[in-house]
Amino acid sequence: MIGRVTQTGDRIPRPATRRDGARLALVTAAVGLALTGCSSSDGATGSASTSTAPPTPTVTATPQPSITASPVSFRQQATYADGVQVAIVGVQHSKSTGSGPGEIPGRPVTTFSVRFANGSNAALDLTRVVVEVSYGTPKQQAQPVYDAGVSDFATTVPTGKTAVAKYAFSIPAANLDDAELTVRFDTAHQQAMFTGRVSALKTP
Repeated sequence: MIGRVTQTGDRIPRPATRRDGARLALVTAAVGLALTGCSSSDGATGSASTSTAPPTPTVTATPQPSITASPVSFRQQATYADGVQVAIVGVQHSKSTGSGPGEIPGRPVTTFSVRFANGSNAALDLTRVVVEVSYGTPKQQAQPVYDAGVSDFATTVPTGKTAVAKYAFSIPAANLDDAELTVRFDTAHQQAMFTGRVSALKTP
């Protein structure tokens, strides 16, 4: 007896033909081109972003003082071309009482009375006055003393008026013959400078 062959739903695979191979090659080439395009696009973007230079910072020039006065002795006055004058009108030698912050009792103290005379045609701002003293060779910075009696300007001097303030420093007695005092007060004037021997001078 010959048996009947029952056909199922599975289909027997067809052998690949030359046409199928050509289609597969075309698909593979298309995918490769697409991937290459994406890589090129990403590379161009990255290159453009890394080549961007940062902005150049703006540098503002600091104004330099243009009104000058020659260095003078402690008994002379520094005179500027615009009519401003700076002078040491009093010098007092004493000993520290130790009453100020960080003060050592008994160390030498020299107190200077500094006067501004405003002969210019504008008000003189003295809210940023800096007084410094040095002595010896080479120069050493004298330490400021904050005993009672010292004061700062912290004011504006009208035209034709004067103002006086007191500044104290510790200068060894052996170095009073070779001292230097500078006064800086604004950005328009160069510092006033007093040099030489510091002898006692009674304030008028």
